Amino acid sequence: MLVLRCTTKAFKKVGSVPRYVEVDKTQATFGEWCVNTVDFINGGDLLLACVHVESLYVLFVPIQPGVSVKRLVEGLRSRLLTRLIELETPPETAYRILATYQDTAVLTKTNDRKMLGYMNSILQDMDHLLDAPRLQLCVNNKIREPRIEHHLNNIPRGISGRSSGGDAIWPLTNFWQCVRKLSPELPPRVPISLMPIHDSDTLSRIDNILYDNLPASLAGKLYTSFQSADVLYAANELQDIAEALDSSPAMRKGLAVNNVDFFHRQVQVRLERLLKGQT
Repeated sequence: MLVLRCTTKAFKKVGSVPRYVEVDKTQATFGEWCVNTVDFINGGDLLLACVHVESLYVLFVPIQPGVSVKRLVEGLRSRLLTRLIELETPPETAYRILATYQDTAVLTKTNDRKMLGYMNSILQDMDHLLDAPRLQLCVNNKIREPRIEHHLNNIPRGISGRSSGGDAIWPLTNFWQCVRKLSPELPPRVPISLMPIHDSDTLSRIDNILYDNLPASLAGKLYTSFQSADVLYAANELQDIAEALDSSPAMRKGLAVNNVDFFHRQVQVRLERLLKGQT
């Protein structure tokens, strides 16, 4: 069963009445989601923010006025399937993960004050991000939901919303850990923090450098990372990146725009953690 814990505003948006549901924790599913409206964009008639309770990973579901419960459920399932496949989950595995919901869904109230705090902090961060033109999260008044999701899912969250302390939750990393709970055959993988690049000339130059020094598939992943997309790397991929940085002065020079020394250290630290089983 897909459990959607909605705020009062979200219930009004979908025109539904909440019902009490007791979740069977012994059944393995991909977990519950909390739903809130994004009121500061188009009066709340554009997006619903869906937050995965366990990982705090956020997905946006596009809506239209008069959206129904059925459309909300279909929209979230579609977005989740798309994102799983974008994160290199084999399609058959992605469908198997969605199948744990057994094609049933229920909407109930979210009374967890901590989760409400998380959702409020996520929407506050989104509001601030939209005020940063360099991120290009809006083009010709069109919201680029995947880019917004990427930035939000790479902000650590703690007990009081945003945090950099030891209690921090990293949504993208935790999301992948949740995927692996249901599909342990998938490899442990982690993200790399990269400065987004939106200048076409710089992207073109970096594109050539990456493909000259890395396997094509890995070069493509890094290139995508530079354009603000959720990408996760396995240990063997981090090893290839570290070796290329060690052996290729051209690659180090070419990536200097993104502080290559910090990038190199980050790759090495994440590689060590993966090899030690610390994700």
